[in-house]
Amino acid sequence: MLMTLRPGSTPARDEAEALVLLREPGTVAVRAGSQVARCTLPAGLGICAVSLPGGESDVTVSAYLERAGDVVLVASSPWPVRAHPPVQDLQYTATMGVAP
Repeated sequence: MLMTLRPGSTPARDEAEALVLLREPGTVAVRAGSQVARCTLPAGLGICAVSLPGGESDVTVSAYLERAGDVVLVASSPWPVRAHPPVQDLQYTATMGVAP
């Protein structure tokens, strides 16, 4: 049986996103398998999302924070995105890091 969307909820989508809280502006890159999205974000709360690649299974998701051309933070999810999971799970998982 598949999960049912509750009234007023946002439908699931085939994306991975990085929700970031930046002390100063930076570039966030989100990688999901072969797909990469780069977002230049101001200080404060920001989101960078990437589409999940079709046809790939066990996709690893990582996010990178760059400032002045240097990578200052890498956060890699320990939970791969599976093309054919044994159960449907539409919950969020979180991975976090703190940049110096």
